[in-house]
Amino acid sequence: MLYKIFVSDSYKELDNHTFISKLKIDTCPYCNRNYVYSLSKSAKIKPELDHFYPKSLYPYFGVSFYNLIPSCQTCNGLGVKGETDPFIKKMVSPYLLKEDDYEFTFDLTKLDYLSPLDGKSSVDVKFLKQVEGNVEVFKLDSLYKLHSDHVLELIVKAEVNYNDKYREYLNNYKGLTFSDAEIDRVLIGNYTSLTELHKRPFSKLYRDIALELGLII
Repeated sequence: MLYKIFVSDSYKELDNHTFISKLKIDTCPYCNRNYVYSLSKSAKIKPELDHFYPKSLYPYFGVSFYNLIPSCQTCNGLGVKGETDPFIKKMVSPYLLKEDDYEFTFDLTKLDYLSPLDGKSSVDVKFLKQVEGNVEVFKLDSLYKLHSDHVLELIVKAEVNYNDKYREYLNNYKGLTFSDAEIDRVLIGNYTSLTELHKRPFSKLYRDIALELGLII
């Protein structure tokens, strides 16, 4: 009986869609780079469910909801994590992560003021704070360096005082009332509230860099 409960494939009968929907997480909690939407019980559009502690190593965790992590194909489906033992790698489950466990920064090595976005500028994305085991296993350091264009666009906005001009404009636009968080979202094109960082890819990156640049406060 224990084998059937903890080791067999009976866990596959769980309603993944309902589980994922109740979590209300829209982006991969491992990388915050990809969406993990689930359309319906019958639809094929749904994220992977990763066993944070692999079933092969920890069979008793095989059907624990606290061990199931909705993840993108890059982090789970393509075998990045595989049979990695989180204890050995000193990884932290997304359920236990805190907002300040990760913090992004950047080095601007070159900014071409004539054509800043045409490929001649150069910026390096880095972690100021990180969970080293997670970063190592999911290759987050290398992956985020590939997204330096996001940071460069924020740098350009800061250079042209995009924040001050648009804050004033939005606060006086046809009598509409915006909260500070809503203005921040319009300014940088992403969520900035700590309770909403799961709603859109790269939200933590955007928030950290925008704070460093003074685009948001």
